[in-house]
Amino acid sequence: MKRRYNFKNLVGKSFGRLVVTDEAPRGNWGKIRWRCKCVCGKTLSVLADSLKRSATISCGCLGRERRKAATTFHGHNKHYTQSRTYSSWRAMLTRCTNPNHKEFSVYGGAGVRVLSGWQEFKNFVEDLGTRPEGTTLGRILDMGNYELGNAYWQTRHEQALARKNHRALMNWRPL
Repeated sequence: MKRRYNFKNLVGKSFGRLVVTDEAPRGNWGKIRWRCKCVCGKTLSVLADSLKRSATISCGCLGRERRKAATTFHGHNKHYTQSRTYSSWRAMLTRCTNPNHKEFSVYGGAGVRVLSGWQEFKNFVEDLGTRPEGTTLGRILDMGNYELGNAYWQTRHEQALARKNHRALMNWRPL
């Protein structure tokens, strides 16, 4: 006796970039499949369950577009790895804007802000340039906001000195 499955007809329905055109031959174990046309023009066969739970929303063109977009941070994200300059920029933004970041309390929570133009990576690079080897992003005496004139690429030695001078300045009491 052949089992007959009840299923909802999905012809004409859209799922992400896919539009269901007709029923496709059943998959393994008799699972329902649908023939879909992607907005890019490609046709493919997809399991009904994958469509319904949004596991498949394109023929693969969406993922390719996203990967391509990820490599266009002004040349700072090649081969799917971030440049050191881009990583420093992201870390600066995260420390100052994300309350869930472990160091937010001493950056954003303490009032340290990022220059409004530096919310865009392009502007940040135009002002500071690319990160030289052996440096990290720092502020003068570890004080003030991340802005032009107060933030620059520092060596480890410069950052340690800034931290030491900051502590001395904070502990200094006039007579």
